[in-house]
Amino acid sequence: MFVVYFGLQALGFGVSSLINARFVEQFGMRYIVMRGLLAVVLIGGVVATLSAFFIVPFWIFFTFGLVSLFCIGLLFGNLNALAMEPMGHIAGTAAAIVAAIANVISISLGTLVGQLYAGTLLPVALSFVVLGLLALRLVLSADRVG
Repeated sequence: MFVVYFGLQALGFGVSSLINARFVEQFGMRYIVMRGLLAVVLIGGVVATLSAFFIVPFWIFFTFGLVSLFCIGLLFGNLNALAMEPMGHIAGTAAAIVAAIANVISISLGTLVGQLYAGTLLPVALSFVVLGLLALRLVLSADRVG
């Protein structure tokens, strides 16, 4: 059943990517980014709290993955577009640099979180909270500067 559950979670990512265009037209990129990050932090906080005190049942894990991937599907395109916004004149170079930096950071942090795995969802849920809050802080800082 792993393939089915994995596919259903991936479907959440795909659906969010498809409806993102409509959301952007209706609400704007910054609104979507802020709400997506808040949702990731909140769902991570709920699952981290549950994981700290209970053995989390599969349906909670599945829901965590589905909601998180849905939000991440909204975040990817919008965060990249926001990063490119002030760099229209060098968009190709900027896109390459942003992608390279994003890959180095995500590989490094993903490896660190993976090393913290101890048989529970706690490390990954806490990482969603901590890194989501950091991302919120960076987005708010960028809005003030820009």
